[in-house]
Formats: sequence, C-alpha cells, structure tokens
Amino acid sequence: MASEKIILVPKNLLLAQSLEFIAYLNSLEPADSYHFDFTRSNLIDPFSLIYLSREIQAFRSKRGESDFIAKNFGHLTYHSHMGFFKAFGLDFGKNPGAASGSLAYIPITIYNCEDIRREASAKGVNPGEILTTQSKQLALILTQGKQSDYVQALSFSMREIFRNAVEHSESQQIGFCAQYLPSQSLVKFAILDTGIGIAKSLSRNKDLQIKNDLDGLYTSLKPGISGKVPSIEYRHDDHWQNSGFGLFMTSELAKRKGSFSIASGDHSLTLVRDKKIELPGS
Repeated sequence: MASEKIILVPKNLLLAQSLEFIAYLNSLEPADSYHFDFTRSNLIDPFSLIYLSREIQAFRSKRGESDFIAKNFGHLTYHSHMGFFKAFGLDFGKNPGAASGSLAYIPITIYNCEDIRREASAKGVNPGEILTTQSKQLALILTQGKQSDYVQALSFSMREIFRNAVEHSESQQIGFCAQYLPSQSLVKFAILDTGIGIAKSLSRNKDLQIKNDLDGLYTSLKPGISGKVPSIEYRHDDHWQNSGFGLFMTSELAKRKGSFSIASGDHSLTLVRDKKIELPGS
C-alpha cells in the first residue's frame, strides 16, 4: 500500500516558525507522496520566502522518487507574485526575478556570484564596487529615494551582506528579496547562500578557534573579523582588502531600530537592541 504524508504548512511563517517547520520536514520518514497543504498559511516574511523555497526544493531533490503535491494555495497571491512557488518547482505565480518589483518590495531574485566576479574583473575593480552600485539601486527602489540617510544606511548594509556571501561563502549563487513598510519606515531584507557555512569559512583563518556553528555566528559579528578571512585575491592596494567591519556595522545598525538575524549550520542568532536570541536550525 502506498504511503502518503500530509504536511500542514503553518499559518505564520517568520524566522522561528520557518526554522521549526524545516526541521520537522527533514525529520519525516520516507513516503511515496508528500502533500503540502497551505490552507492555513497567511503571513510570511522575506526570510521565509527565500529560505522555505530553497529548503522545500532541497527536500524534493533528496526524495526524488516520491510524489509532491501542493494544494489550497490559491489565496497566497503575495507569495506567488514574489516567486515563492516557482522557486521550489510549483507551477504557480511568477518565476524568481520575473516580477518587476515596486516601491514596496523586491521579489525573490538570484545573483550568480561568478557573473559578479567576471564583471568586476572586466572593469578592473573589486566585486564590492559592482555590489555597491546594485545595492544603491535596490535601496532607492525600496525607499523611493526620499530619505538620503536611510538610503545610505540601507545600501551599505545590503552591500556588506552581499560581499560576505560573494567573497567568503563559495556559493555559486545568492538569492534575496525585500519588503518595505513605509508606515513603519522599516525594510525587511533577506539574503540566502548555499555555501560552506560561516564556521567553516572563519576556520580558514588559523588564528580563529571556532568551536561550532553558534560560535561562528558570534565571531562573524565581531569588528574586523571578515577582513581576516582569506578570500579571492584582488589588487594589493585595494582599499576593500582592509575592510572587515561590514557584518559588525550592519548588525549594529539593524539592531538599534529593528533586528538583525543570521543563520548558518545548526543555529541562528537574532539581535534586537541589547537582546540576543539563539534558535536551533538553519
């Protein structure tokens, strides 16, 4: 007799719920078919859009002999417009990057890391220069360009997170999406890579003793750390080589007015003002 597993997708999918849901998904016993029921689903944030789409796609790949069925998802128009369903293989809504974006959001978008490095090489600049331009454009789209200080802080934060992924993760691609809430002057921005992980990346520096994934997260947010990790070689006189405060500054900026979350391996860490929230799973 064929075995069938009904998977009830949670109503609200924010960071904690998404980590818990994927942990549950990966714990499931083998089955002939998996039925994803989105009846209750409603709220989702940019992190969950890109994280869940990637993890569901990975789950499908690992269990390629099983059938996968999704149902009761027609009401999730925001998810579909942002490219969520197409990102994990369901033929519903727009492809990642297909939506044009608006003054309030940037849909799931994929950057090819090698393309960025190739463009930088052709122009004789560091990839950080390419990412600076792209980050400014994204920040202007999201904030409508009305608050110059806000745009500057946002574009800096985006660029530094992009840089860390491109220069240190060894991931072939990075994906991201964002949402702007003008009533709160709040931007929610999420980026995902599928590289070697923060702990392993930091461990390439023999002066750093990284005990585990959680220790890697805390270490990555210390000032000057990313600049100490070997990455792709550029000109010796390149001012980008002396940077290393990107994640530190980004996390400090974000936690003062909102929050900053980072996840790798088997842990995640969220900073909100003076609070530190540790959660298992990524």
